[in-house]
Amino acid sequence: MRALTEATKQLPYLDAFEPITINPSTYIELSVSASVISGLVILILMFWAFVAFNRLWQRSLSVDAAPAIAQAEARGLRLLPPGIAPRRAAEGHIGSMFVRIEWRGGAFGTWSRVYLGDRIKDLPLLAEAADVERLLQPEAA
Repeated sequence: MRALTEATKQLPYLDAFEPITINPSTYIELSVSASVISGLVILILMFWAFVAFNRLWQRSLSVDAAPAIAQAEARGLRLLPPGIAPRRAAEGHIGSMFVRIEWRGGAFGTWSRVYLGDRIKDLPLLAEAADVERLLQPEAA
């Protein structure tokens, strides 16, 4: 203890500061600021976990439905860039009809949503080229 006292005597700039006293106001200020900072850190980590989860689903869907995605592109649909949602989508016009095919994933599994003109269909995952071809036949409209 004596060595510590002698060491602080050699540091005159420490005399300019008031010592921190622990009282209820400093405790509340410290606990509130620590809580706010930890809450912000948790929110940031949750956001990045959400992004990573969705990116993994996008890659998984791209691999699982690769033949179907290639067939959709061969039929003239344009593959949209991956966004933040756990899905891949291709859209375009076949004849005069608007077509959008979404390959979706998430906590409840994989499935597809198809927009044909003004109709919307939810289907099991369209994973094969034949599934897309069968869906885009003229009699399907």
